[in-house]
Amino acid sequence: MTEVLEKLKDEDFKRVGICGMGGVGKTTFVKEVIKIVDVWKLFDEVVMAVVSQNLDYMKIQGQIADVLSLKFDKETLQGRAYQLHERLKGINNVLIIFDDVWIDFDFESIGIPSHVHHKNCKILLTSRIEDVCYKMGCQKNFVISILSPDESWDLFKDMVGGNVSTKLDIHHIAKEVANECGGLPIAIVTMAKALANKEKYEWEDALDQLKKSFMTSLSEMQACVYSNINELWKVRNRVHTIVDRLKRRFMLLDSNVDECVKMHDVVRDVIISIASSKECGFMVQCDGSQMQQFKEEMWCNDTTISLIFEEMKEHIKVLNCQKLKLLQVTSKQRDLVPENFFQCVNNLKVLSLQNMDIQSLSSVFQTLDNIHTLLLEDCHVGDISIIGKKLKRLEILSFSNSNIKQLPEEIGQLSLLRLLDLTECNYLIRISANVLARLSRLEELYLRVRNLPSDETGHILSELQSLSHHLKVVEIAILINEDAPKDLVFKNIIRFWVYVGDSSTLFDGIVRKGYFHPNILKVNNAYYRYIKRSVTIQYLLQKVEILNLVDIKNMKNVILELSERGFPLLKHLSIEFCSNLEYVVDTLDGCIFPQLLSFSLRNLDNLKEILNVAGHMSQNDFAKVHSTIISQCFGTLTNLKIEYCNKLKNVFTLFPRKIDLTTLQCLHVAESYAIECIISSNSKYDEKLMIEFSNLVELKLLELPSLIGFFKANVIHEHSSSMIQIHESSDQIIENAVIEDGQMSSSKSSVHHQPMPTGTLFKSNWMQLFPKLEKLFLHACSSLDMVFDMQKSQFHGESLAFLFAQLKEIEISWLSKLRHIWGNAPSYIQGFQNLKSIKVKKCDSLGFLLTPNIARALTQLQKMVIHSCHSMEKIVGKEANLNGEDDEEKNVETLVFGQLESLTLIDLPNLMSICPDSYEIMWPSLRFLCIDGCPQLKTSATVARQENFNASSSASRTCDNANSTSKEDSPRFLQCCLGCTPHVFSNLKSKASLTEKDVPSVSNIHSKAETTSPIPILEKMQVKGWDSLEVLFLLKQNQLSDDTNANCLVKLVLAEAPTSPVEITAFNNLTIEYATSSQEACALEWPSLKRISISHCGVLEVVIGKVGEKIDTMIASFAQLQSLSLSHLPNVVSFCLTSCASEPPSIENMHGSGYENHEGTSTEEIRIMRLDALINGFIFPNLTYIAITSCNKVSCLFSPSTSTSLVRLVELDICGCREIEEIVSTEETQGNMINIVFHSLQRLKLENLPKLKAFCQGSYGFHFPSLHEVLVKSCHMMETFSYESPYSPKLEGVIMEIGSIMKNMWMGGLNATVALCKGLLAFQTSETLEWIKQDQCIQRYFTEEQQLTVEGFQRLLKLVPSNVIHIFQNLKELTIKNCGSLVEVFESHGVDAKEMHSMIHYKLEALNLYFLPKLTHLWKNYGGVLGFQKLRILKVQHCGNLSSLFSPSIARSLVQLRHLRVHSCHMMEEITTKEDEETEGSNNAMIVFPLLSKLELRYVPNLKCFCSGTFNIDLPSCEEMIIEKCPKMTTFCYGYVTTAKLLHIYKGSYEYVDIMKDLNMTIYHANRSFKVQTFSISYTLQVALQTSEAITCIEHSQHLLLPYLRSDTELVVEGSEKLLHCIPSNMLHRFQHLKQVKVHDCGSLVEIFESEGVDENGDEGCTKTPYNFDLQELHLYDLPKLMHIWKNHGGILRFMNLKRLKIRHCHSLKNVLSLSMARTLSQLQELSVHECEMIEEIITREEEKLSEEPNKVKITFPALQWLTLYRLPSLRCFCSSTYHFELPSCHDITITECPKMEACHGNKGTSELPFVSTKTNDFRAEESSF
Repeated sequence: MTEVLEKLKDEDFKRVGICGMGGVGKTTFVKEVIKIVDVWKLFDEVVMAVVSQNLDYMKIQGQIADVLSLKFDKETLQGRAYQLHERLKGINNVLIIFDDVWIDFDFESIGIPSHVHHKNCKILLTSRIEDVCYKMGCQKNFVISILSPDESWDLFKDMVGGNVSTKLDIHHIAKEVANECGGLPIAIVTMAKALANKEKYEWEDALDQLKKSFMTSLSEMQACVYSNINELWKVRNRVHTIVDRLKRRFMLLDSNVDECVKMHDVVRDVIISIASSKECGFMVQCDGSQMQQFKEEMWCNDTTISLIFEEMKEHIKVLNCQKLKLLQVTSKQRDLVPENFFQCVNNLKVLSLQNMDIQSLSSVFQTLDNIHTLLLEDCHVGDISIIGKKLKRLEILSFSNSNIKQLPEEIGQLSLLRLLDLTECNYLIRISANVLARLSRLEELYLRVRNLPSDETGHILSELQSLSHHLKVVEIAILINEDAPKDLVFKNIIRFWVYVGDSSTLFDGIVRKGYFHPNILKVNNAYYRYIKRSVTIQYLLQKVEILNLVDIKNMKNVILELSERGFPLLKHLSIEFCSNLEYVVDTLDGCIFPQLLSFSLRNLDNLKEILNVAGHMSQNDFAKVHSTIISQCFGTLTNLKIEYCNKLKNVFTLFPRKIDLTTLQCLHVAESYAIECIISSNSKYDEKLMIEFSNLVELKLLELPSLIGFFKANVIHEHSSSMIQIHESSDQIIENAVIEDGQMSSSKSSVHHQPMPTGTLFKSNWMQLFPKLEKLFLHACSSLDMVFDMQKSQFHGESLAFLFAQLKEIEISWLSKLRHIWGNAPSYIQGFQNLKSIKVKKCDSLGFLLTPNIARALTQLQKMVIHSCHSMEKIVGKEANLNGEDDEEKNVETLVFGQLESLTLIDLPNLMSICPDSYEIMWPSLRFLCIDGCPQLKTSATVARQENFNASSSASRTCDNANSTSKEDSPRFLQCCLGCTPHVFSNLKSKASLTEKDVPSVSNIHSKAETTSPIPILEKMQVKGWDSLEVLFLLKQNQLSDDTNANCLVKLVLAEAPTSPVEITAFNNLTIEYATSSQEACALEWPSLKRISISHCGVLEVVIGKVGEKIDTMIASFAQLQSLSLSHLPNVVSFCLTSCASEPPSIENMHGSGYENHEGTSTEEIRIMRLDALINGFIFPNLTYIAITSCNKVSCLFSPSTSTSLVRLVELDICGCREIEEIVSTEETQGNMINIVFHSLQRLKLENLPKLKAFCQGSYGFHFPSLHEVLVKSCHMMETFSYESPYSPKLEGVIMEIGSIMKNMWMGGLNATVALCKGLLAFQTSETLEWIKQDQCIQRYFTEEQQLTVEGFQRLLKLVPSNVIHIFQNLKELTIKNCGSLVEVFESHGVDAKEMHSMIHYKLEALNLYFLPKLTHLWKNYGGVLGFQKLRILKVQHCGNLSSLFSPSIARSLVQLRHLRVHSCHMMEEITTKEDEETEGSNNAMIVFPLLSKLELRYVPNLKCFCSGTFNIDLPSCEEMIIEKCPKMTTFCYGYVTTAKLLHIYKGSYEYVDIMKDLNMTIYHANRSFKVQTFSISYTLQVALQTSEAITCIEHSQHLLLPYLRSDTELVVEGSEKLLHCIPSNMLHRFQHLKQVKVHDCGSLVEIFESEGVDENGDEGCTKTPYNFDLQELHLYDLPKLMHIWKNHGGILRFMNLKRLKIRHCHSLKNVLSLSMARTLSQLQELSVHECEMIEEIITREEEKLSEEPNKVKITFPALQWLTLYRLPSLRCFCSSTYHFELPSCHDITITECPKMEACHGNKGTSELPFVSTKTNDFRAEESSF
């Protein structure tokens, strides 16, 4: 408004425009302008005409004439225009307002005189189209934005009338209605007026209509007709042009996402409403699931559809839209596209699928012959060759962010393709040859692929040669080992993003973010010569806009070695990790960076200078170029960033030409440890130089330990310009300043005398160089001891101009030597007047922040934060007086921080006070105060002297006390904390600074109007970690000595009471009021404070305390306080003093109050009179929130009398108060019962109160009309809520803790529900629940409860014991988890079925068991006493001790079971046990699960089958079966199983196995490993395997087993207790193909491979045919009777491929290998033998006679790498014979705890063996021996 009025007053502005979207308030705005200009008399006449969309000149003329009282006597438009023109010319000053202008029109046709004919005729117009304002000649346009949410709500409340905030039933609806109006004033006003005084259902209906957007009130958008554009980039330009037009019309809004726009909700809803009509044929659904709600006829004729699905699997399967041309589908869950989804969209031309799963493109895209745009983005796709074969008309194809692995050659058939997008297709590893070359019409190629193999880039670049002449847009990577073809020059390129270099980091950092991202050239890890000779790169350098050079080797100078012609279009330059770079610019020729905007230098270890011009010039050269301006070198540079350049000593070096940095806005220099200054001058040339920083807005200097100043030069001011001239001084540049207590002495000293010099960032004669600096950040510049040196310099007799006039924010941290931020400040300062925020952290040498002179200048300071400055003693220090005067002798002066809203003081261990005693401070705008970790903060002990004191001796004593107070003993916080000086009773009529001698007596003060407030609007006070704070507000009598120096936040010193009542205001109506008798009363008010938070103050006992016996009654009021939080105050006992009332009580009331009258103490210490109740409700009439935490001396919170005053209390939170016994205390009452009403209380939280017995133990009635949320946790002594049943009509539950979960519980009333506390404690600490039978309350709860979650009960053994088994029968859902001791859920053992009249039928529908490690039984159904006929869902997860789920009898009762899930139960062997099968009758009894539709068995490693009994199982409804990670399960059951509806089994990892005729055989086949014990075909075969001593049954069932046996490569034999031979001799040929054999837990097994039978059956003298096994791994575990692995008689067994042999716990085995067997193990890599008690040697001697001497026998293990012998107590040696062993590949031999082992008797060779690890003291072999 102000700016518009200023323009209207400005004679140079004749036409002004007001723009904004429709309904934003433009008309209202100009009406307010009319009112103001009328009051100000700016114009003689103000006329307004509404133009509207239908332009009518005569109507406009008529509106203007009516205001001017002009009667037209002409009928034609021209005649009326002439009359109006003459009338307006006759008015001296006239303002004409045209409202709602849609198109430009001719003013003269109406009769409006031009500014030539009438200089004082001004025009103000409003329009929703900004272009119209420009066309109408507006010199300045103002845009009106929509309202913020808070502004919208305020306007809505004003318009709706009445106090809608207090109508709780419609308040939340009203806020939603206001939000739905979208910040448009016209919508807000309309809705508010329409709903005023309406019923609730009308509000709800209006809100529903708003959400559904059933409105079409906005005008339709004009159709945009596209002309025929042939090139894609031109089409894109047209689209962006139209988008910009829509933005200017406010139909679209800017977005934070690149190349995206936002649309206002109201505009969007209207457009969708219009577009969804039959004529337009659009459908837009943000949730595609809503399509189910519409009939097919409603969308079958649509031409354009956009759908966003949450989940697609249950939505439409076929899209029947014959007219559909454009379809966009987005899924948030990556759903599977139905195969026939596009079957009926034959005319589709544009298809966009995002985040979809398309498994078969051939079936999905079969009918899309006419499509020309296909976008498959973020999709999982299969074979994409169908696209090239089928979709011949494609012009645009995108696979952006999809998972394609290959671009097949069929894509080359798309001869019409113009755009191919492969952005971030990071799974792509191959592009077929000649695919790109065949795309002859390709205009745009996006090939940013991170993992494309380097051998692919060569042919890609070659193929691009044929396309380079017509490619307009390209994004591609060129690896450094690939030279681009010499003729690969993109001469017609419009946009490019080219990445050259190392593939590992090629796309890190700068990459394209959108189609209109500036041209990028990034070169990484390359030699500069490669760049120099590359024709492609040199061409691109002339067009590049963003250039990123990373790790360019051997490049010393950017310009000379890359491009002498410069970079004409470059806007952003970044250079990183170029270790050889010394200079950026080393030439004088031409304009190098004419358009550069940002410049970044990072990690340049050898960079010496940015500009190195002067270093190569002589005096003659300077004379030649003196007139040249070098400012063009960096063009219009706005941002300069320098990091990690450790040889750079300055940013710019001056030389005899102008350095123009006028456009620089942001300068950031960080972690460059050699930098001494930002600007330095070259001392060998004595010339005048010029510098400008006229637009610098932000300056960041971070971690520059050598920085001693911004300039390293002498600066001479030149008039009032922002330019300065610099003369280099011949003297030493560095000036070392020593500042002590405000006095500065400067001396020039040599660097040699000061090895670590300190400096000043800005000296006074530099400060005018930064007229627009707004932000200053300094971090870890350890050589700076001053930031601003304010010492006045003489500039030709002129006064200083404003310094840093625009500086708004200062942030300083980790400046260890900083002693002054402002130093040498003169008495009057022009500058810093706009500083709003100052933050200082970790400046440990800083003694104070401000001086008084600086404090006076900071008139706009709003926020002050001081953190961790360990030397700081005051915030405002002593004045650094330049004249040497001592400020301590001056009169007391007031410092006003008029705009300061937030003050934070954290971790200041030496802070004593805010300012010296000679100053007082006022904070009229302070709203937030935080004190945390300031333990030394104390208030002043000084007592005011009263001239009119009654007793002279008292006055004398006061003076003595005052004079004896030392400086160290009288620090004050905010002037006795926040402005209360020792002369708090100042007479402010004179408005003069008074000393202590001038303080008048109390009788001289008469009214509030004569007092001032240091903090009149303090809204938030936060005190934390103030360990010495004893009381927050201290009232003290003047007569008392200062020995009572209590530490407090506010100290009010009271003189003797006057003859008549008076009021003294210390804090804007913080009032001290006296009674007229000998017993005094004090009234304390604080009307603006809204929030108090006090925490971690270990000494604090009361908030308001007193010293002195005459203050008997305290009258306190915090009228606006809304939130009170007291936390971790171990000694607090009360908020305020005894006898506290809301109004000043009479003397009689004080005497008769019943409170004890305390006598004064002789020691004159603080007297804190404890009150049983912590909080007096009279003090807080508007309190809405109370939180009391860990206040352990509090026994109750409120008294009955004062609690009634908390009428606005909404939330009460009490936690961790160990001594509290009741919330409202008990007082003796007479007569009828008293009702206490908490009118507004909505939420009550009682947590961890171990002694709390009740909310109140007295006989009071409690009413809670608004209470709807109660939480009671860990209050185990609480047996009832109150004596009488409380009234709480809205309360429907109490949140209580059961185990480790919180549950909403309700027993019909608050008392009855709270009574559960004790029972729940016993519930979660008992081992059994048998006691429930005696606890009627808890028994009633469990009897009525339908949903129960038991979590975290660590002692509970059985959830439902047998004696209370009937209690839980009404449960419908039971969840048990994390109960570490639970053994059984339902205990029926001990219940005699004969004594039961009938079976107990549970109503349980869902049972969930999670993380129960000791659970062994769900239900022991002895006698069949339990029934679970209604159970629908059973889920068991992580129950590691559970071996089965239910018995057959329980299984048969689960007739409603629909979903069974077993997950991660490692001991589970079967689901249905066979323990009572003998009682069931015949072996093949039937178990039917009639409704079970889903069966999940996941990660159950020991599960062998669903049921081990010989039951037949029927699953007639099962449609989904998951068996995942169940390696031992090779059959479903040992009877027959039928699954009529089951089609396949899911194995995990997207793998399905189709069902064969028999489920048992399907599971066996799916397991893919033959497991002898657990696999079964029939009962007969299963019995044979269990009782057989050898595997002969396989031979008898060859027709069934051999097909599976031949296909399996793994044999696992486990748990066969009677098996003697694993593979008998007659079966050897069946197992030669095996790759892996695992045998374990077979207690009778004697031999693995039986070969003895073969020897016996062979004919004597015949050659035996050996068995060559393919076996690679052999694992033998826990075989106690195993004696032989192989009896290799005659050497008929050969294991040439065996690589691993592992043996463990085979205690009967004496050796491992025979000599003949050892010689065949040429591939053996690992041999491991663990804990075999009888093993004596690894290789045994041959029993038969050898043909050669043993010492000549050579045994070689050529591949053996690891040999481990562990805990073999009988092992004597590796081999007892004197064989020669060679282990050429062995590199690790570990022998542990083999006490009898000695050296090998033969020799061994271990050429690669680095060491032998032996871990037993008894090992006697030599080093490296076995």
